[in-house]
Amino acid sequence: MTENDTLTRKQIKGIAALLAHQTVTEAAKDAGVSEKTLYRWMQDETFSAELRAAATKTIDGMVRRLTAGRDVALDTIYNLILYAKSDNVQRLAAKDWFEILHRTIELDEIEKRLTVLEEKIK
Repeated sequence: MTENDTLTRKQIKGIAALLAHQTVTEAAKDAGVSEKTLYRWMQDETFSAELRAAATKTIDGMVRRLTAGRDVALDTIYNLILYAKSDNVQRLAAKDWFEILHRTIELDEIEKRLTVLEEKIK
């Protein structure tokens, strides 16, 4: 890193590439650096912190978008259960509905338990 702990343009491009590609090989090629360089940067505290921050921002955006579309998605599944002409499609939609319900209940329970544990730690 530089003395003032800022990233170079190449490093910023490397972060964007890592978020855009599934492999370090692809990211390095896109960023115009070697894989070795990208791996070395990933070991650097400042670079890895910026990479985590950028990934968190990306995930937050995804969560907002998925949350915004939840009603449409659930309505679609619900309508498939009610109106699909194929019994198989109705069955699969009902299965998806119950899986979503189960996961939602499970995550809610985990969140509640985690909150209780965090309160006990404080």
